[in-house]
Amino acid sequence: MSSFTRKTSVSLLSTIGFYSIIVSFLFTVQKKLIFRPDALAKDHTFQFDIPYNEFNLEHTNGEKVNSLFFPSESESKALVIYFHGNSRNLQHWGNYLPDVVNRGYDVVAIDYRGYGKSDGTVSEVGMYEDAQLVYKWAQENHPEKDIILWGRSLGTGVASHLSTQQPATKLILETPFYNMPELVKTRFPLLIVPVELKYKFPNHENIKNNKMTTLIIQGTKDSIVPFKSASKLKKILETDDHFFTIKGAGHRNLHEFNDYQAVLDEIL
Repeated sequence: MSSFTRKTSVSLLSTIGFYSIIVSFLFTVQKKLIFRPDALAKDHTFQFDIPYNEFNLEHTNGEKVNSLFFPSESESKALVIYFHGNSRNLQHWGNYLPDVVNRGYDVVAIDYRGYGKSDGTVSEVGMYEDAQLVYKWAQENHPEKDIILWGRSLGTGVASHLSTQQPATKLILETPFYNMPELVKTRFPLLIVPVELKYKFPNHENIKNNKMTTLIIQGTKDSIVPFKSASKLKKILETDDHFFTIKGAGHRNLHEFNDYQAVLDEIL
């Protein structure tokens, strides 16, 4: 073997080895990149501008899912089950809910296992199980009310999955992605990862497989879930579904736009 050939082989093997380390690292840290829970002390007192009731739901293994119920001050039009994004906890996400409550809706929201005061460790399957638990609570405690499923960011994957399992009047998705592997490719187009992502959250399949009206709200300046990813869901929507575009809105500031408030007036 010539010196040039040996050097080329060594260089190629080094490159492959280095890239394998990177891929292995990315596969290992997927969970930390996708799920970013913030824990709360069990005695934490929530502070909101609207009334709420706090309670815990319990899985069969004894793990508790911390939950908040926000009652409408007027006669409730329906019950919204709200699934929040991948970071923080209900102390943060509860501040987005007055936009819904003040339009005459009751809202129940949960912290997934591992978030806030909830027990356990976060996972995609665990989120789906938590969603089933709060849906069961809604049916048992508010059997007379229509149910709306509402997901925000990562929570759109939870809400859309539940929409394939349980009936509801409509599914509302804020800042949704097509699916998790596609979102990673859209955000990091130069990153080639020859391993299958562990977490799927397949919004595209769930929307096709549910039997309810699906309403999507997305900002054009979203740097977390690019508009390109969310807009791919348009081709899946049926006649009664709708895709609302909020021009200039980012991932976290939709509520600051008059167009967003107008959309809520239209769909609620």
